[in-house]
Amino acid sequence: MGKIKWNTKGAEVDAVEPKEQGETFEPYDGPVPPNNSVLICDVKWARVTEFASGNGGLKLLLIVNEPEVSPKKRYNGCPLFENLVDIDTQDWKIRQWMDAIGGTGKDWDNCVTEKDDQDNDVIVKFGKVKADGLKVRIQTQQETYDGEKRAKVRSYLSKASASASASSTADGDEPPF
Repeated sequence: MGKIKWNTKGAEVDAVEPKEQGETFEPYDGPVPPNNSVLICDVKWARVTEFASGNGGLKLLLIVNEPEVSPKKRYNGCPLFENLVDIDTQDWKIRQWMDAIGGTGKDWDNCVTEKDDQDNDVIVKFGKVKADGLKVRIQTQQETYDGEKRAKVRSYLSKASASASASSTADGDEPPF
């Protein structure tokens, strides 16, 4: 066995006060939404980040928040962490995201950030689209991570498709927005 040499020394760890965990959300212990579920999510945050690959982009936290009358409300509180990597091969995904929030490429070009209490750059506006209170419709996909099933975003659904499909929802839900 080898010994790990950390950059942070044990004496440094012992010398600092522990901090409260930053922005938290309720732990989710409910059912995992099945593949191809169409769900409404609150955008909890969109943080600007640099990924391990060296590419920039956004890290998103979406929380399922279906209306009380929806049969899919059983998934409320389910978190979905998502990465939007700012590279040419992911243009399609960024386009899906922008369509889903009612934005355009011009809005993507004009994102506005501010620092949160943990010194993260958080998007406050995607051009003309305010991030506060933002909702998005997604289609889910299941994956297994560390031996546990979890939901992830398969695709973002445009606001236009929300109104077009409102009259033909499979389970009788009302239009989401």
